[in-house]
Amino acid sequence: KRITGSDIAMLKKDINRFIEAAFKKEYQVTGDTAYRAEGKNIIARDVAVKFVKKILDKDASYAPFNLLGIEEDHVHTMQLTSGEMVRLGGSIDRVDEKEGKVRILDLKTGKDSLEFSGIEKVFQRGKREKVVLQTFFYSLLYPDDTLHLVPSVYNKNVLFQDESWTLWDKVQNSAVLDFNRYREGYVEQLRTVLDEIFDPLNVFDQVDDIKMCQNCDYNVICQRS
Repeated sequence: KRITGSDIAMLKKDINRFIEAAFKKEYQVTGDTAYRAEGKNIIARDVAVKFVKKILDKDASYAPFNLLGIEEDHVHTMQLTSGEMVRLGGSIDRVDEKEGKVRILDLKTGKDSLEFSGIEKVFQRGKREKVVLQTFFYSLLYPDDTLHLVPSVYNKNVLFQDESWTLWDKVQNSAVLDFNRYREGYVEQLRTVLDEIFDPLNVFDQVDDIKMCQNCDYNVICQRS
């Protein structure tokens, strides 16, 4: 639907009710029983309220806009160099449109940088700009490649420091306002990675940089950290 400033003003009045409903759903509190936050969940609730308020403030400054989708799953098929076809998929947090520009919007709680120094650096091992990699990936998944797609992010810096939600290309010294300018280069780099992953002759070893293991979901198995 079309979202206006008055729509957002109405939502702001019900923030606490919506968040309580979300916590009830998460912790399976049924019926008319009220949810009572305890311990760390008191902090979690307060943080959620602050983030939602900031998101709505940001939306109010952007309104009016057309909301096209929320948390929708999309699939994209890519052909590898070998000829093999692979299916890539993901869930896009939000898609909206204003004045012909379609934002592929990713919501983050952190403050990762939205800057990058060329597509090659986005795929650089160990130091890749993961937010740029992911937001470009969602733009690739979106089914209509004829649209003016703008990869966008709401993170802590955007919401609380009033930074721009657009990605910034340090090589071109400009904001990324049309994913199609980067589509071909991104696909080429992504195909190179997928070729390596799907190569039956390729051997996967543990990383040389053990610091990467500290945040790995599987470090309990290999016990390297």
